[in-house]
Amino acid sequence: MTDKPKRSDELTDQERELLKPYLSDVDASVFTLENLNPEVIGGALARYSRAPTGFKETIVREFLNPDGTPNDVKGSQMVDRVVNKYGDESVAELAVAPLCIEEISNLMTKVIEDCRIGGSPIEESTRYVLYDVKKNGRWRYICPDNIRESEMGEKFTANMDFLFETYAEMVEPMQDLFRKRLTKEAFEIEVERDEQIQKAGLSKLQDDNEIKAHRLAYNFTIRSATCDIIRCILPA
Repeated sequence: MTDKPKRSDELTDQERELLKPYLSDVDASVFTLENLNPEVIGGALARYSRAPTGFKETIVREFLNPDGTPNDVKGSQMVDRVVNKYGDESVAELAVAPLCIEEISNLMTKVIEDCRIGGSPIEESTRYVLYDVKKNGRWRYICPDNIRESEMGEKFTANMDFLFETYAEMVEPMQDLFRKRLTKEAFEIEVERDEQIQKAGLSKLQDDNEIKAHRLAYNFTIRSATCDIIRCILPA
């Protein structure tokens, strides 16, 4: 049985309504954020690089309350964890004036990042996010019109489909391999004991919160190891 989160990039009508006060255009692939405090923006962008959903879905499902108001506490907790625990100070730079661009090729992200002036880009990472689910019946790659309409169009599409199908087929076997190499019982997380931070395995955990933290950390570790190995199959 798999523990991997599946992508779900389809907004419901209710989610679209909740997002309208905070996005310049809910339907666009290029949009800005508004009416959100810096903690929520920074937290959502930090989460996005490892989330199994698009950025709009990440905001509405993880950083807005059921009534549509921003979850300031969740944003602050995310920023605090990333900056203070992991030392990633670049997250603080994300909350200034974010411009979000989605549904572009990996090559285009490099063009944008290499030409930036005063920007601090963050992208959805193939090191943490699986690309084994189709969107609207297609694998998640870009096929430019000039290639699609050329005599090489069918070969290009067939080869790209083959790469993504191979990638998807390797996800579970690779995760099974890493689960055997690092079992849940052997996996340790940091816990607080007697006002000190210690490493503890599954048998030494004391409450439901620690057990949940262990489960999430273990699944993330296995998934990340899998992503890191098989992402070499994906096109540049």
